[in-house]
Amino acid sequence: GKIIWCNKRMSDITGYTIEELIGADTRFLYINEEDYLLFGESVNNLKSEKDLFEKEVKWKRKDGKIIYCMVSISILNSSNVTKGYITTISDITEKKKINEALQESEEKFRLAFDSANNGMCLVDINGRFIKVNDKMCELFGYSKEEFLDKTVNDLTHPEDQKISLEFIQNALEGKIEKNIFEKRYYHKDGNLVWGLVSSSLVKDSKG
Repeated sequence: GKIIWCNKRMSDITGYTIEELIGADTRFLYINEEDYLLFGESVNNLKSEKDLFEKEVKWKRKDGKIIYCMVSISILNSSNVTKGYITTISDITEKKKINEALQESEEKFRLAFDSANNGMCLVDINGRFIKVNDKMCELFGYSKEEFLDKTVNDLTHPEDQKISLEFIQNALEGKIEKNIFEKRYYHKDGNLVWGLVSSSLVKDSKG
């Protein structure tokens, strides 16, 4: 497990000089002994140069900062005798932080969406329901599964069907991104439901 050669990038990632790294056992980079031993067991299962082992690891830099790295390892053979391992390390710390922040944001949205006291729904550009919350089901009498087979206009009074369609069209043309309007809907049991609707356009990173 000793490092016999490394490049400057390895030094940049870990914070140690090349001189400090060469000759050192990689054990010191790991947060705990268990992670080091588990990684070693997986590496020992490599049988030939064709095998490639890749795993995300958590290391501690010289300055004490915790970093996440993707480590790829293959066998270095000579005359069919294993002489060591070629290891490639990529620092994925920033990517990991972005993914964790995204997951946290998505979880907050999910909790706010599901527990809202108002009916909330996500609708595609054709007016088809993608997701609804419990309050939406309570307001209209349909289950979440039943909603997914419907469009907004399936529930809308015929005279008000153009309202949502006009909003979607104007939003797609860049004329408006959000609006508030009144509409008449039908409950599953046929009763009329008056709704005050607040609609907002949702864009992905590509617009």
